[in-house]
Amino acid sequence: MNHLTKYLAREFAGDQITVNAVMPGALVSTGWREAWAENMAKQQGKTKAEFPAAYCCEKGILAGRRAGMEEVAGTVVCLASDRAGYINGAEIPVDGGYSVNAR
Repeated sequence: MNHLTKYLAREFAGDQITVNAVMPGALVSTGWREAWAENMAKQQGKTKAEFPAAYCCEKGILAGRRAGMEEVAGTVVCLASDRAGYINGAEIPVDGGYSVNAR
């Protein structure tokens, strides 16, 4: 995906079309992820509320919490706006700091 993003950014730059990649992290609150977190909490003997904080600590997610889908969507909306007209070929993690690799 990252190679394709950069290729397409170069390909369409002359037409003033920008191409960027948004990379959501592991703890975005989708229906599937909520079910996964609930199952993992049960397996580990934790409550549904305790699991995300422990998972974040274990994986080095600096935010220490789940992300809402609106946080990922907000990044996409920004990139689709005129305000992001000079952002091209970027790979933008929306991962609460996981990509910093703080572990």
